[in-house]
Order: sequence, then structure tokens, then C-alpha cells
Amino acid sequence: MVYLAGCQTVNEEEIAPQSAEGDKEAPEQQVAQVKDWFEQNEADLNQRSKRGNTNAREANPDAFFAPFTEKLPDWEDMHSYRFPDGRQVYEVSLKNRQYVIPRPVRETLGEEDIDKKVLQNMLFIERQGGGYDILIARYYPASEADVKAFDEINYGMLADGWSGTVDVYGYDEGHANGFKIENGMVLKKSEYRIAKDNSSKIASSWGNCTGYWIEYPYHSQLYYDQWVLYGGLAEGPPSTYVESCWFPTTAPAGPPPNGGSTSGQNPSHNNISQIEDQLKNPCMNSFHDICFPQPGSYSQPTDAQLKNQIKDKPFVLLKDVPCETLKKWIATAKHTVGQVQIDKLKKIANNSTIKINGKPTYSDIAHIQKLDDAYSTVVNMDYFPVTVTQLPLINGKRATPAQFLSHIRKNINSFVNTYYSKFAPYNAYGADDTKLWNSSNPFGAVVGIDIKGPDNGSVIVSGYTSSKWTFTTVHDPKYSNHPVSGNRDFGYIKNANGSYTFYTRGVDRLTSWEGTFAQWMSDKISEENKVPSPFGQADKLWKSFQSKLTDYVNGHGGKAKTSSPQVERPDWKDVKDVMEGKKSLSTLSKDCE
Repeated sequence: MVYLAGCQTVNEEEIAPQSAEGDKEAPEQQVAQVKDWFEQNEADLNQRSKRGNTNAREANPDAFFAPFTEKLPDWEDMHSYRFPDGRQVYEVSLKNRQYVIPRPVRETLGEEDIDKKVLQNMLFIERQGGGYDILIARYYPASEADVKAFDEINYGMLADGWSGTVDVYGYDEGHANGFKIENGMVLKKSEYRIAKDNSSKIASSWGNCTGYWIEYPYHSQLYYDQWVLYGGLAEGPPSTYVESCWFPTTAPAGPPPNGGSTSGQNPSHNNISQIEDQLKNPCMNSFHDICFPQPGSYSQPTDAQLKNQIKDKPFVLLKDVPCETLKKWIATAKHTVGQVQIDKLKKIANNSTIKINGKPTYSDIAHIQKLDDAYSTVVNMDYFPVTVTQLPLINGKRATPAQFLSHIRKNINSFVNTYYSKFAPYNAYGADDTKLWNSSNPFGAVVGIDIKGPDNGSVIVSGYTSSKWTFTTVHDPKYSNHPVSGNRDFGYIKNANGSYTFYTRGVDRLTSWEGTFAQWMSDKISEENKVPSPFGQADKLWKSFQSKLTDYVNGHGGKAKTSSPQVERPDWKDVKDVMEGKKSLSTLSKDCE
């Protein structure tokens, strides 16, 4: 089902609550970014959601909407995790004391302290291109023994053995999905719709359905002034009788008519944009196992598991790697950034004064992301070459190799598939490197990269000659951390037979726990197209570099042929020992003996 959350289209059915061994507490910078975005957009979100709530009720009289209330996020604590498709999620508690309680839950848990037994949280899901989609998740424990505090359960981390129901709503309070969980396992999903009668059991061809009341108890005078939709009545608005229909999470069935859609249309009738989304995103098939990972099936690994279970690790001995290739990888890994470039990055800073819950202020200053400081124990070492036996014509003249490399740099987006990454000179926080990047010597230019998925990043030209330039990854206040840390060369060499080899060669490691987890997930499932991995997406980008460079040469009066790429992912410790002279090259490759 496709519905609007915060008036933005969200494919909620891609995500079911997941079991995990832990999540990461969001750092202050991330808390501040989410909070700042919400406060800037809150008024518009509220206005459009109130209007959308009313319009959608009229368009979908069977769809269930809880009464809309303005949201009061509690920024004191925040969970941070990723959905299986890579989207970053920040989850905060809501301070609102207006609750949405199915009557069977109230009857099980009792009236006393019901507001302390039910959790309702707000999920901010990073949207590609900026901003967030918003979901509301409500956690209903099956018994007193299943009552959990905020820090014990979240949408990315169902507590071990937890039983209950998780209901998901859009920002406008349109019901999207419910999940039945027993002993930490997602068993089935549900949809609400307005019932035609008040019978407890409803015969329906739609599914296994049960009817009951949804109530809106109001607790605590602290937020009395927020309950304005129904005239400030302390008992809250009237209850609603709904039909709740359950389906197995693996059933190959479509969504019910109008069920929970807040888009104002029947979700079973796809429009053109939805069809395009479906082609781009296989998880639009909402019952696909990959889109709905079951608790325990793909649970988040511990640090130790992450560092030992990536499929391509370990390659302690790179048996078939030519020693010369290995030497060049080591040289790329050992490349360092000069002080001039380090000093330049210090001037790219977001010096906004931000206070978070009374904690000290901070400034976000750009800096180098060192290979040695990254998270993953696996290091990516790749080489993507193209052999050019005749250089192309540029503006009617045969290019020199240096001229062709310069042309590639200045037109780099024409030499890669921008679906995976798009490059642009950095222009933010007082830095504009457009002229420098497009000059004859781009040394020191910072370049931003719009990377497929939730993470973008920046690099700096940390080395430059007429035959090679080197990118080094950086943290910057616009994009935060680059998803990998390390160096990448672009260059050419002249071969003994007079031909040239143009190439890109990289040595990098996954920067964060989250990126390492994404790689682990993809390797565990072994379906790259359905669960993309950071390394796998990078491989596709640089293969596109090979093919587009080859096509350009052959299409402009030259001759070129793509050569086989070399990609190795050994244990970082072994590579580092060779870099530091603690071990010989022969410990990595027999060709160096």
C-alpha cells in the first residue's frame, strides 16, 4: 500500500518491525539535524495533514483515521538504525498523552496507568534528496510482562520474547498496517477499516476479520491545551468501531480496497508514478520476504559478528594478484593529505550554535576521513582498467593522454552511471570549488557526491599530476560522513606496446557500523539487486566508468577495450601490517615471493 506520511509518499509496507541485538544511539549532531528539520517544517506538516486527513476521510469512507493531533517529540532520547533497504531511521518518543487504544488492549492491561504501558513513537525516515518521511508506531504489549520502556524496544529492535501488536500510522493518523508479534516473531499483518456494524465477528471475503472498538483515552492535564480537535474534552473524542483483518506476512495478496490509504485514492489502482516506483523498487511488492524481514531471520549482528561474517572476508592471501598491482594498492592506501588541504577543510564549517537538552554547543567542521579510522575490518581494494590503443578525437583533434584524462575529470558525470553517483563541485558553508575543479589544476578542490541511497559524501583532490589525480574521502557539514573512508586514484599509464591504460583504483573501508551492517545484510541474503550493499553499489559505479569510457573512445575516432577488473577484500589488519613494514608483501600475494 502506498500512503502519505507528512504529505510525502511512503512505501510503508517495505518495513516490518525487526528483532535485533542492539541499536545505535543517535549522536548529538543527528538529533539536532532531525529536530531542526521538524521544527522548520512542523507548521506546514500540521496544516497539510489536517487538510489531508479531512479530504482522505471523504474520499475513503471505509479507511480508518485516528483523530489528528499535533505531535510533541521528546528529543531527550533517540534510536538510530536502518531499514533493510538502507534507509536511515531516527525514532523518538512522543510526549502526547492522547492515545489510540484498541479496546481488547485496554481490557487486557486494565485502566490503571494505561498511558505508561503503551508506547507511541515517531519515526523519521531519511528521504533521498533531503528531508524525512514520518511514521507513527504504537506498541501494544500482549500482557503486563510485555510492557517495555522506550530504551527497551523500538521498530528496529523488538525485545527478545516480546509479544504484542505494533500499529503503524501516517503523520496524518491514517492507519497503514498492524503487525502481530509473538515471542519476538512477526506472525501476521492487519489492516483496519470502518465496520458497517458492531458485531464482534465479521464475515468477510477480505480476510480473517474481527470487529472491535478503537478508543481515544486522554491522560494528563499537562497537554490539555493540545486536545483541541474535540473542544478540549478530557475524555477525548468518540470511539470508532473498526474491522481488523489479518493476513500471514508471507501471503501473496494485495492490499484491501481503500485500506489505510491516506492518499485519497484506492491503493490497488496504481497511478503512473506508483508504477515507476514499483519498477525502481522491488520492495513495492509488499509481501516479499526481503521487504519484510522476520524477527530473528535477519537480526542485527553484534560487533564481533559484523567483523567476521562479511562474505568476501578473509582473503589473508591474495593468491592471484600480480605483485605490481598489490604494490600500487599499497601506495594508494599509504597516500596522505597535505597540511594545506587539511587547513582548507577546517574553514568549511557549520558554526551554528545548537543546544541539545542543555548540553554543550558544537561546530561541525570538515575533516579527512582516514582509512585507519574506519569501522570495517574488511578493506576494499579495486582496480578498473580500460586499454586504449588509439586516443579519441576531442573537438576534432587527437587528444593526448593528459588531455583525455582532463576531459574525463571535467566531465566525470558523462563517464559514470549517475544512477549510482553524481559528482558536483562543493558549494556550501562559504566554499565554492566550481572554478577550481574545472581548472587545469584541481589540487585541493572539494567535490560532493550524490550517492544512490540514503548516504551522500564528499571528497577532496588530495593529489594531482597530469597523469593522475587522487580523491580522499572527507566528513563535511553538508553531507556528514562519506560512507567509505580511503583514497581513490584516476589516471593513466603508458604500456610497453604504446597503448595506454586508463583506470580508477581505490582502497577504502566502510566508515560506520551502519554501512558494515548493510554489507553484512546483503552478503547474508546473497541477493545484491534486492538488498544493495555499499561495496556492491561501488563496483557497479566503477564498472559503468569502464564501459562509458570505452564507449566514448570508440565513438570518437579512437579504439578502446574494457579489461577485467580486479577486486579484493582482505583483512585490514594484514594490509596495515604490510603498509607499516611489519610483514612482507609475500604475506598477501605469492607473486611477490
